[in-house]
Amino acid sequence: MCKCLGIHHSIYYYHVKHTTNSYKESNRELDVEIKRIFEESKLRYGSPKITKVLNEQGIKVSQKRVARRMKELGLRSIVVKKFNHSGKSKIDGTKEYPNLLEQNFYAEKPSQKWVGDITYIYTIETGWTYLAIVIYLI
Repeated sequence: MCKCLGIHHSIYYYHVKHTTNSYKESNRELDVEIKRIFEESKLRYGSPKITKVLNEQGIKVSQKRVARRMKELGLRSIVVKKFNHSGKSKIDGTKEYPNLLEQNFYAEKPSQKWVGDITYIYTIETGWTYLAIVIYLI
């Protein structure tokens, strides 16, 4: 039969005796679970959190294996850098600023008392973006 098909007999016997590798099958099942958890987390979870979720579900797996599988699948979590607002600052920390309003946020007329705040937002396109808000009290 091998001669008719034009294949070597060793190829035939290899396919007859070849059983699926249990580790590869386990990896395929693990990949499905990793993708599901990753998508449920809105692409936020990395290997440590995915490992924790899998272990809570009864699937015993190491973080290193999950990281390796994620790398093979091309999955990377969204990482938000923490802003270090005092990194290169030359602000004198010894200077004290008086509390001018003393928690009295009522103003008799518009534009008499102004307050403001600033926050830092990390975006993928531009890096750190600053949002400053200034309003007057009424």
